[in-house]
Amino acid sequence: MLSSIDQRHKNQIETIMKGMKCQEDFACYKAGFKNICQVKETVEGKVFECCDTRAERCGYSVPFGDNMYCTCPLRTYVMAHLGV
Repeated sequence: MLSSIDQRHKNQIETIMKGMKCQEDFACYKAGFKNICQVKETVEGKVFECCDTRAERCGYSVPFGDNMYCTCPLRTYVMAHLGV
């Protein structure tokens, strides 16, 4: 997947990664987003429900009601701009 991403997106992804800490050491990025956590768009491409079983262990996952929502800057960028 990473090889098919244009340079503009790669640059933005690298900038986002520099500004955050990831307890998984950016495993999704290193795997070319093949193992990225599953999310579902809920509010106009800005809010994503985390549908992954790992959500409770993620520092960027926030519970609200019966669901977990993703606040990971990298994950939200990838979903919003790359549709992954």
